[in-house]
Amino acid sequence: MFLRMPRTLGAFLVAILMLGLMTSPAMSSDIGGETPEEASTPVVFDTFVMKPLGVVTFVGGVCAFVASLPIVAVTRPQDIGIPFQALVGRPARFVWGERIGGE
Repeated sequence: MFLRMPRTLGAFLVAILMLGLMTSPAMSSDIGGETPEEASTPVVFDTFVMKPLGVVTFVGGVCAFVASLPIVAVTRPQDIGIPFQALVGRPARFVWGERIGGE
């Protein structure tokens, strides 16, 4: 079923996936010595670009976590929180936990 989708839809899905993988939440600790006023993201850019890309990253992270879950559960079940935080937790905090504009 997945292999029979139209070529443009497949290219679109690959482009969305790649864009989501390249987008990572901006952490305030990554900004070197700037004050919060200088480091804040414009509200319109954050609302219409960064938060939707964060949702795409979150969905991609959930898919990647579900795909890796059997492997991690069999090999290192005590470390299941590490991929969960990296793939699901951080994007979820960026989208729903941080304020608009990064303030």
